[in-house]
Amino acid sequence: METVADLLSDDVVFHVPGTGANAGDHRGREEVFAFIEQAARLTGGTLRFRLHDVLVGDKYAAAVATYRATRPNRAPLENNLVQLMRVEDGRVVERNNHDNAANKPARTGHRRSLLTYQ
Repeated sequence: METVADLLSDDVVFHVPGTGANAGDHRGREEVFAFIEQAARLTGGTLRFRLHDVLVGDKYAAAVATYRATRPNRAPLENNLVQLMRVEDGRVVERNNHDNAANKPARTGHRRSLLTYQ
């Protein structure tokens, strides 16, 4: 976690869409690490990321990935995502998560994937 901490500004903000347990804005390194630890706990430590590609510019970086996890008494979780990060002085100051879970219609429970990777 020390390596990750070095990449984050002191006042970093992670924006997580949705209404789930991890949704919302996580401000500062402490809250960001609590968010990551909670995701690990909720998935019994099964949460895994597969990085597909990274794009880097002067002010922004994006990571294209798939995350997978199993959860007790629930269907396995698999989502494709793009993490868009705003960077200042070589550190992430803001991160937005865009994934196909955000496209889940509330009434049907079915997911419509806008992002598909191989």
